[in-house]
Amino acid sequence: YNYKELISALYGTYSGKFSNFKYQIGIRSEYTSIENIFKLPQDTTTQRTYLDFFPSGFLQYDFDEVNALQLNYTRRLYRPWYRSMNPFIDYEDPLNLEKGNPDLNPEYSNNFELAYLVQLPKTTLNTTAFYRHSTGKISDWKEVIDTVNGITLTYPRNMNNSNSYGLEFILTQEFFKIWKADASFSYYNYTI
Repeated sequence: YNYKELISALYGTYSGKFSNFKYQIGIRSEYTSIENIFKLPQDTTTQRTYLDFFPSGFLQYDFDEVNALQLNYTRRLYRPWYRSMNPFIDYEDPLNLEKGNPDLNPEYSNNFELAYLVQLPKTTLNTTAFYRHSTGKISDWKEVIDTVNGITLTYPRNMNNSNSYGLEFILTQEFFKIWKADASFSYYNYTI
């Protein structure tokens, strides 16, 4: 099995500042070409290509030198790695077989964040509320392929969407120039 992946990207950003606002907008385009070459049991080649666009935006309002409010948006993708696309069966556990899926598509997510920052000379507090919506989630699919012996076959598929939202708190404290400590707390809900 040979796997070839070519990713070409072009991106640009524009940033600026007016009054107490800082902003940055950007877009990245990616062209992906994937070629799966199967040598056994016969020479077979499958090809897939896709063109994607990933916008991003960042806006910050500085109340003063210490307090700021940020609003962020990004669109992202998670590509399946080559092992999850390898269609040959792994017989390491004879009762629980595994294989990849060469027809997998990438997962896409739209991410929104609203953050409040407090930056003191040696202390930083970042409080963030977030929401993430993902489509085409890659999840494991398990089938019973031999009911007499209880043999299952597991392979990945694009079959789910997910929503995640929550709050994050990150506190960074500098004690000395060579010693810094971070404390974080996160509360979130994840639904598939």
